[in-house]
Amino acid sequence: MFKKFLVIPLISSIVYGCTLTQSVKEAISPDREAIKALVMEYQDAWNKHDPDEYMALFHSEAKIMTGDKRRFVSKIEYYRLLPQRFRDSPTLKIEGDPRIRIERDTAEVTFTASLSPTETMGIPYTLYLVRESGQWLIMKQEY
Repeated sequence: MFKKFLVIPLISSIVYGCTLTQSVKEAISPDREAIKALVMEYQDAWNKHDPDEYMALFHSEAKIMTGDKRRFVSKIEYYRLLPQRFRDSPTLKIEGDPRIRIERDTAEVTFTASLSPTETMGIPYTLYLVRESGQWLIMKQEY
């Protein structure tokens, strides 16, 4: 009887320890940190109104949602639209921490952002990323 009471807590602590270790590993993974950095670069490049820096975050074949009609355009077409988009919404502020789901060389990042001066708040964004040559790039942007 004494052995049962000793074995059950021991097994529980091993299982809990493994689960905790996996959670800690995910929380501090290099991929997760690189993706968080990309999201901050996304915000910073928008706020600098630097089309080259902003578009460097996108894959060459990216599909980017734009406008009230939420149509998708190519990276080249979006680059042409950026000066007007920067004028219309000069400030992008990402609210809180992005939610990141990584699966091999792809990731899905969701976050809420506000654009001003239009005071459009709480826009849910999703970025679909792909890792290419060791670098995470935005393959698709939607809101």
